[in-house]
Amino acid sequence: MADQNPTQNLLRIAGLLGLLLVLWGVISFIFGCNFLPIPMNCDVYYGILHFSENGQPKILIVYGDEGMGNHELLQRTMENPSILGLHPRSVHIDTISVGNLREYDLVIVEQARKISTDKLKMFMEYVNFGGRLVWTGDSGTELSEGDQRLTEFERGNDNNSDNYASGWGRKESGKVVAFDEFLGVDYLGNFCQAKTCLSTPYIGLLEAPERQNKFVYSIRPGLKMYGDFSLVKLRGDAPSKVLLNVDLGGGLLANPDFSNSSAAGTQENSGGAIGGIVPATKRNLGKIFPVVVQNGFGGRIIYYSIPPDFFVSEGMPVDPETGQRMRYTSFIENLYYGYFG
Repeated sequence: MADQNPTQNLLRIAGLLGLLLVLWGVISFIFGCNFLPIPMNCDVYYGILHFSENGQPKILIVYGDEGMGNHELLQRTMENPSILGLHPRSVHIDTISVGNLREYDLVIVEQARKISTDKLKMFMEYVNFGGRLVWTGDSGTELSEGDQRLTEFERGNDNNSDNYASGWGRKESGKVVAFDEFLGVDYLGNFCQAKTCLSTPYIGLLEAPERQNKFVYSIRPGLKMYGDFSLVKLRGDAPSKVLLNVDLGGGLLANPDFSNSSAAGTQENSGGAIGGIVPATKRNLGKIFPVVVQNGFGGRIIYYSIPPDFFVSEGMPVDPETGQRMRYTSFIENLYYGYFG
């Protein structure tokens, strides 16, 4: 038997290593760098991908004119060396295109209640091409001029032909743009629309059904939640899963003027007549609501019903025991490490 040529052996080994490297890159791109149980996999992956940018993932914060969240606070917090030490960029939603979204590894959308259907489609296309998306609060729930809201009949649900979808359910040129299915949740309204909030409200206790998930890993059991947030419910036609809930401790009875068409619930009378006036009926919207929801192929879409930056804002209450304002920095840390940790 002839001796094998050492050069040929080296070429075969190099070829095999090259194939393994390509496979590693493809898996890390499609499923995320933390999919493979390899130590420091994300550091190596983004170190190669963004060598000229100190190996950090490129992060874009997209904001609008109004809505829940504070994009400047989010950017400052992510830049803080004691928290993450990142270098995210912020842009107004009017300036984005699919092309510039694709330049980023992660896009975060907040403080943007009004978003046109065209822009919603851009975010959907960005994710379909491998992007990672964090959507927060009531972003995109208000239609722009000329946009059309979807009915359940047009979606294909004959039993609810007269019901409109939430603001995330759109149609364009006769075609369905189901951004609600894309996120995996239906928007009902904001807590402080359902209840009158005179100051920062105490909401309830946070519970994590998926405690080992990196998006909620460092949030301790029984942590108290404060602040206005978006009331959402899971859609049955989406493969979404709840990573974090808030338990209000009792049923949320919505104000009589809380009239979002998606806010289904049981009817309860608010009590006896006062001053001869018969009180309006209230809807019981339930006691447990999603706070963090994961959806999409490879879990690329994360929805936060309350912008994570609220937990480090001046809106948080002062701890009576320490006299210091409460700060839950883990929400912003988890946002990053859930994808890249």
